[in-house]
Amino acid sequence: MTVDAENFFRSVKKHPERFYIIHYSSQSLYDEGVDGFSPRITSIVVMHYSTRQTVSFALHAEAESLGIAKDDVENQYDVIERALLERFYSFLRDRREKYWVHWNMRNLTFGFEHLEHRYRSLCKAEPPSVPIEVRLNLNDILIERFGLDYASPPRMKNLMLLNGELDVRFLDGAKEAEAFIKKEWL
Repeated sequence: MTVDAENFFRSVKKHPERFYIIHYSSQSLYDEGVDGFSPRITSIVVMHYSTRQTVSFALHAEAESLGIAKDDVENQYDVIERALLERFYSFLRDRREKYWVHWNMRNLTFGFEHLEHRYRSLCKAEPPSVPIEVRLNLNDILIERFGLDYASPPRMKNLMLLNGELDVRFLDGAKEAEAFIKKEWL
């Protein structure tokens, strides 16, 4: 079964067990303030569509699991992020052929390639990759189906507003970076 904008909603309805929704946050959207290195991954959240079960891989949770005190987190970022990525890729390994619905995760700046790069850099190994054929960009699907004006930019935020209120935990990219600097990992 090939899923595209034309049959996306029908496919999700017919086979919801085949779809995972993914989003992640990072230290910064761009390389500024990271000394020429790619931004750290601070959290990855995956929801299995049919069960609505969510699995979170988060910097603060990994630090706690590793017994690292909050005051020592900054000195242990590599260890903590490596553990986060190892757990995420362990989860992903047996689900690579499922459909991964995302929001503009399409390149090394923000995307599966960024996650893979951070894994390679920290773990010194090749991660199990999600084939590009099963990566579905929901923003592109909505544009193709409803046109560019389905929501005004920034589309994710405005789409949320069109469907109700913003979640109190919602942060745009700039606010995510600011929270990281302030060590507000939650």
